[in-house]
Amino acid sequence: MDRINESIKAIRGGYELQYRIIFGFLWSVLTMVCALVGQHLYIGFMLMLALLVAIEMMQIISKIEVNLITKIANPNLVAMYSFIPYFALILIRNMEDGLGMTIWLYCTIWATDIGAYVVGKKLGKIKIIPTISPGKTLEGSIAGLVLGATTSFIVFMIFSTKYSILSGQIEVLLLGLFVSALSQFGDGFESWIKRKGGVKDSGNIIPGHGGIADRMDSFTFAAPVVLLIIWISGGSIFG
Repeated sequence: MDRINESIKAIRGGYELQYRIIFGFLWSVLTMVCALVGQHLYIGFMLMLALLVAIEMMQIISKIEVNLITKIANPNLVAMYSFIPYFALILIRNMEDGLGMTIWLYCTIWATDIGAYVVGKKLGKIKIIPTISPGKTLEGSIAGLVLGATTSFIVFMIFSTKYSILSGQIEVLLLGLFVSALSQFGDGFESWIKRKGGVKDSGNIIPGHGGIADRMDSFTFAAPVVLLIIWISGGSIFG
């Protein structure tokens, strides 16, 4: 039986990249369909994700050694992961240019994830946080920033009425870099929590990715900060 389990793990490991691509694509399609079809469907989808992430995070946090700090921090971690990012995503979608801003945010973060993962997997040599997440490399991080900022710029220009290809490029590129960096910080922060809890993934619901929290960790800080930027900008970053 042990040999069979080892064989299954070996097969899954050999197709990890394929699983990641296929199920990552399906996840992206599902998310975009929910965002495009209507606000009510999207709200329901986000609330479902928040509930699933809350369950995953409580399971991980329950494995962390209990002390005074964790007693104070644990409820806040659950709230930060399970509610704040998803309510931020809901609020962004419900704004005047909500659909465009939602598509822009998702495309920027997904491009960051893809660039960091693919380049880090194929070319990564210099590990940046080996004790927390050995797979994260400097080469992958830079690639994520470049692809994320580039994608952000392209999508932003499609929806923007304030900026054009001939004006405002620096501001738009800096915004893309900032969001890309926030998404990578969220990814690394979740890796730290999982390391404290002694687990590799938050779950196994999405083949090649792990749990819902693993798929959405990049939004933990990026979504609330983008919402704040939108509010400061008067309700839209496009107009």
